[in-house]
Amino acid sequence: MTPETAQAGSRRSGGFAERSHTAKLPVRFYTVSQIAGMTGLSQDSVRREISCGSLTAHRFRRMWRIKDQDFEAWANRSRYCPTAGVTFTYELASASEDYRW
Repeated sequence: MTPETAQAGSRRSGGFAERSHTAKLPVRFYTVSQIAGMTGLSQDSVRREISCGSLTAHRFRRMWRIKDQDFEAWANRSRYCPTAGVTFTYELASASEDYRW
């Protein structure tokens, strides 16, 4: 065994085991003001979404941070996508019918 392979991950040499092939990507955190700027909402609205639980956030000391995956999930849940191919028919009330509101 060469010194290079001993350092690369041999347990006998006291080195670390080999790393797995599934490396994690670095996590990006956004601030409340960044989320507000990207969405066009106010910072109070973003904080309201956090406090009601619809936007997942992490609190580090006194500051809120939102993971990029949590932001994307929240944005996708908030997405409006009209149903394609569905037609609605409305019947108009005749002028003789009396509707009281």
